[in-house]
Amino acid sequence: MEYKGWFVAYEIRPVAGDADVQEVLRLWRDSFGDIRPERFAWLYQSNGVSRGRCWVATTDSGLVVGTIGLVYRDLWWQGQACRGGQAIDLAVDRQHRTGGLAVQLLRHLLAEADQLDCRIIYTYPLPKARPVAIRAGFKPLAKLTRWSLPLSSAYKLKSKLPPLAVSLLAPIVDIGIRLRNEGMFLKAAGDQRVESVSGFDGRFDALWHGATDAWKLLGERTLGYLRWRFTEFPGGTYRQLVVVDASDQLRAYVVYRVADQQASIADLLFSDPGAMRTAIRHLSCQLRDDGVVAISIQCLLPERVQQVFAAAGFVQRPEEADVLLRVQGSGPAGCTAATAPGDWYLTEADRDV
Repeated sequence: MEYKGWFVAYEIRPVAGDADVQEVLRLWRDSFGDIRPERFAWLYQSNGVSRGRCWVATTDSGLVVGTIGLVYRDLWWQGQACRGGQAIDLAVDRQHRTGGLAVQLLRHLLAEADQLDCRIIYTYPLPKARPVAIRAGFKPLAKLTRWSLPLSSAYKLKSKLPPLAVSLLAPIVDIGIRLRNEGMFLKAAGDQRVESVSGFDGRFDALWHGATDAWKLLGERTLGYLRWRFTEFPGGTYRQLVVVDASDQLRAYVVYRVADQQASIADLLFSDPGAMRTAIRHLSCQLRDDGVVAISIQCLLPERVQQVFAAAGFVQRPEEADVLLRVQGSGPAGCTAATAPGDWYLTEADRDV
């Protein structure tokens, strides 16, 4: 499809061939810095679970000067499936950032999403792209929240106190942290046990199918999706901790990864809050013993999940990252009103990384 910019006419078309892929990677490096080239195949070529589409913008001479992508899958709105998508990878060559090309790319994506029957489109724009996305038709939904739990005080104290004071005070403060973190939880129910697992199996599917009616708006977390998102992800190793009952049914899971002594929770799901509290209690004890100094999660989650974090001693802090939303066309009853932040269940599982 051809678009007229302020100074140049652009054609926006699907990526076609290795030459286009290399140009997309070049634009990614210019816009986002160091990024793994395997990410393109993961998102757009070998992604058979959550589907991906990528487009490029070219000048009349065939020069690739912009790109944008869409990853789409089922969202479950009050127990009914509604296809949704995430707008990602908006990148424009520096010499073409004043001609309205970014807005054209986003509008092209929305038109394509409509053809794919995607009714809910969300995006996490970089700060400079936020006004561009709003101009293209997106509306602010909410800012992400970071919940964090300290496991050790030394890494915080050393920025405020001399080394000797840190060495004296940190062990005392850590006792308080440990008592708080472990004392906030009841022991696991007698029919439950906690396991660290190396992958995803059919029990995750069973938990997911039971969760579709439990949350107002929840993105697909089938076994296939979790394997694609976390096991096949080209850039970091994720770990899983689960709580299972006497019949070996999954009651809760936490997906996380560790880097530089910091743990970040990438996803979690549960059938009852008690199992989730048990999972976080065990995770915090395990990570502290491994030398991890803090756990955090960046998310947008319903109130009852927030209550689990608050009870566990996590502290809530606002993030700069925005979530913008575009609801278009028709969908399940009430789907077009899915604009309240408290309706959403968004973790790293729902975000392109």
